[in-house]
Amino acid sequence: MLKIDESKCVGCGICQNMCPDGFEVVGGKAKVKDANAKCVQLAVSSCPMKAIISSEEKAPAKGDETNPNSTPRRGLGYGVGRGHRYGRGMGYGRRRGGSR
Repeated sequence: MLKIDESKCVGCGICQNMCPDGFEVVGGKAKVKDANAKCVQLAVSSCPMKAIISSEEKAPAKGDETNPNSTPRRGLGYGVGRGHRYGRGMGYGRRRGGSR
């Protein structure tokens, strides 16, 4: 099943350009013409507002790494190495910036 979340759709027409057989823009909002068109998945992945909802996709949970709206988690910079400032974490340690 394929549907458009009208609260997210801004009517940009990218889905219609990517898949004219599957989508059309009417009244400033996208509408599904043919959910079985071959180019539908390309349009789903191209939507900048993520307004096209496909039942084949699993909705990511809040805070999930695959959720584009969640904030990324940074580590503290601690890890294996010569002391805590030289760790392999995602945070910023001593080596942020210029010289070593």
